[in-house]
Amino acid sequence: MLSREFVENWCQKNGYTDPELINHEWWAIPPEGFIPIPILQAKKSLSKAQKIRLIVDNIW
Repeated sequence: MLSREFVENWCQKNGYTDPELINHEWWAIPPEGFIPIPILQAKKSLSKAQKIRLIVDNIW
């Protein structure tokens, strides 16, 4: 399980707010959002987006 410190730092870095541990899973509100989503799901999505952006940047 992710530590509170890691989650708070990750949220601050990525613009997420109000991290909360629900049923052994961290949830937070994404930037410009109002419904919390699971942190691990968001983290994976951001990682994929960052990889795609690196590939595109390298092509240009």
